[in-house]
Amino acid sequence: MDNKITKKRLSQLFSYDWIAMIFTFIALVLLWQFIFQVTSVKLTRGQNFKYYVDYSITSKNEDAFLQLLSDEEVFDPINILRVEREGIFYGENDVLHTRLEVKDGDVIFTEPIKDEYGVGRAQSIIDSGYVYTFDRLLNDAKTYLETFKTNGSYDDAKITAHFLARMENDNRFRTEQEKADGIVLEKSRILRLDKEVLDFEYLLSCGEDVFYKYTRFSQSLEQSSEENKPDFTRWLQQEIDEGRENAKYGINLNALVGGTNKISTSSLFAVGEAQTAENVVLMAFNFREQQPDEQFDVITFINAIVRSCSNLYQGR
Repeated sequence: MDNKITKKRLSQLFSYDWIAMIFTFIALVLLWQFIFQVTSVKLTRGQNFKYYVDYSITSKNEDAFLQLLSDEEVFDPINILRVEREGIFYGENDVLHTRLEVKDGDVIFTEPIKDEYGVGRAQSIIDSGYVYTFDRLLNDAKTYLETFKTNGSYDDAKITAHFLARMENDNRFRTEQEKADGIVLEKSRILRLDKEVLDFEYLLSCGEDVFYKYTRFSQSLEQSSEENKPDFTRWLQQEIDEGRENAKYGINLNALVGGTNKISTSSLFAVGEAQTAENVVLMAFNFREQQPDEQFDVITFINAIVRSCSNLYQGR
């Protein structure tokens, strides 16, 4: 049989079979996409933990900071599937407001120093309405944990039912064995969060110098036009009337100090070219409505930094 490849035979192949070849290729691509969609884990908003480093903050040793988070096992394997850092740029490239409008992000390292126009970055972010007061963060976390209790004790049936409902479309938990293993992890997550919340409550009783405190709308009122002053005055007074005057909005990293076995926050973050973490503030965003089960991982994140960089939790 003459099987020799010739120009004529190649021409005939591409003349008569090219359509079939294209359809076969398309079918293979679609099949691969289907397999990927079925087997891959699709991240929800909360399963991607993002921390921002603001434009005025220098991240001095990112590897050491990531190692800190790893050593403290901050991110629960049920809730957090990806950790992302985003640096914010100054001026026209500042995308923070855009990110926050779409409820993207968990915490931010920033600073409250006022510029030549009398504007502080931390104050501006707080006035925008996205930042948790630590007292509300604590209360919301307690409320969340109470949903898993009956008569003051954790109820396995409630934990199981909630887990199965929220993981219904999660490809990691398809078989009965995978679901059973996931329920074990979920119970562990709840119990760990319980401890983290207790530690965070203790933290809020520590010295006032640990916290960055601010009354929302104070800066906006100072910077407002005469036309807008009545509105900001009213909103500021509402904050005061509702008990949020000088509320705790952040951790002053420079206040976290410990012995020789602790990490210096000044080795991790600084304002501009400074050599210390003075004026570096860590704040948490309130996107509980969009990520009800992942929101309180910010508490674990904060606690990990406090434990690694200070003696505040020593003996607890």
